[in-house]
Amino acid sequence: MCRVHFPDILFLMETKNKLEVLAELHVALGYKWFRTIEPDGLSGGLAIFWKENLDVVVLLEDKNVLDMKITSGGRVWFLSCIYGNPNPKFRAEVWERVTRFGSSRKDAWCMIGDFNEILSNDMRRLVVK
Repeated sequence: MCRVHFPDILFLMETKNKLEVLAELHVALGYKWFRTIEPDGLSGGLAIFWKENLDVVVLLEDKNVLDMKITSGGRVWFLSCIYGNPNPKFRAEVWERVTRFGSSRKDAWCMIGDFNEILSNDMRRLVVK
């Protein structure tokens, strides 16, 4: 898919791979830059790959959130890559962090990922089908 579409930014979650594997992958896919969050044992792991035409500043990184300020063509925007905690008792912590830094943002902001959250029972029915 990446070879056909080759987006400027590619976010991977639940990589379950160490830095060395992802370093090779970003080169194989043709990306100039990358950042990873190592998995915790055999679970989790985040990676972000981006092309050289983007200026990316990582503002926050942990096992559930990669938050970045991106400049491209003179425009500034934010990207938050989210991997919601699979354990329901820790999900509120992820949302609290995102809410804290997001509430003061004035520029464009995109959030992507697996939030591991169902906001209503209607969503549950969509997942089950």
